[in-house]
Amino acid sequence: MLEVIPADDLLIQLDLAWEVVDLSIGDEQYFPWWPESTLDQKFDRYMTGLVQLASAVPENVPLGLHWCYGTWGGWPMTEMPNLELCVRLSNEAVKRIKRHVDYVHMPVVPNPDDAFLAPLRNLNIGDTRVFLGLVHPQDGLEGAQRRIDLAKKYLTDFGIGAVCGFGRENPRELGNILDVHKEAARALAN
Repeated sequence: MLEVIPADDLLIQLDLAWEVVDLSIGDEQYFPWWPESTLDQKFDRYMTGLVQLASAVPENVPLGLHWCYGTWGGWPMTEMPNLELCVRLSNEAVKRIKRHVDYVHMPVVPNPDDAFLAPLRNLNIGDTRVFLGLVHPQDGLEGAQRRIDLAKKYLTDFGIGAVCGFGRENPRELGNILDVHKEAARALAN
């Protein structure tokens, strides 16, 4: 890619979806053909792979990590009781990856409570930026503002974005969705 795209115009985001879905069910198997593993075995296997992938990204290219609960068949694909798994993944990834991780992105459910966001208190990722996927087009700026206010109880500095990408959104709605993001970003800055 760097032969075609200047490093200044490139950002690499590693999107861990199946890994997060698998980790979120603990010692169980999501599919019967997946290897039987404990949660700790899965965690180590996926973290080893992530470190290898991240090491291939040159230091002059920003690197981000997206902890994804998947959208195949509806979001989230597995129960997401809180951000504990995302915080654990963030802490370990930033500790193990030998290059700078520029940001981590964590999805936020539409109606989080204090218990959902409380694990953010345990983040230990230095100057890696946190982006919370708390913009849900369904409830617009009002819902985003509610989630921003709650998140500010646990983090003093964070960015915001969509809970996931826009690939499954109606293309005719993309302008409205981006407007909600713009308004939510203004609300965060205030």
